[in-house]
Amino acid sequence: MCLTLQEIEQAIEYFPPKDQRRLLAELPRLLKTSGVDFASLKLAEPSFQFWENLDDAIYDDL
Repeated sequence: MCLTLQEIEQAIEYFPPKDQRRLLAELPRLLKTSGVDFASLKLAEPSFQFWENLDDAIYDDL
């Protein structure tokens, strides 16, 4: 069975929060992301925290 990306996105929206967190934790493995790549992404996250503010919240859903 092959699902479209849209079908997968819709299914994830219906997951309970616990299952969404589990999926998020498993996603690097499922996407075959290397440990180094994933660690680099996690290391870069704090650099983008300045975008978390009310002034530009309108852009969060784009």
